[in-house]
Amino acid sequence: MFFQLAGFAALPHIVPRRQLPTAVVQNQAGELGAGLAGRPLGGARFAAGHLLPFVADLLSW
Repeated sequence: MFFQLAGFAALPHIVPRRQLPTAVVQNQAGELGAGLAGRPLGGARFAAGHLLPFVADLLSW
C-alpha cells in the first residue's frame, strides 16, 4: 500500500507535466494487468510443482 501511494506521489516529480496523463494510465494498467494475470499464473505454477513458484521468484530477483 505504501509503495503504491509513494509511486503515485512521486510520478509528477519524475514525468513531465504534458506526459503525466499517459504515465498515470500506463502505471495503472501495469498494476492491474499484473494483479489480473498474477494469481492464475501463480496457481498454475504451484500446481505444476510446489517449489516452482519459489524458484521463479528467486530467479526473478
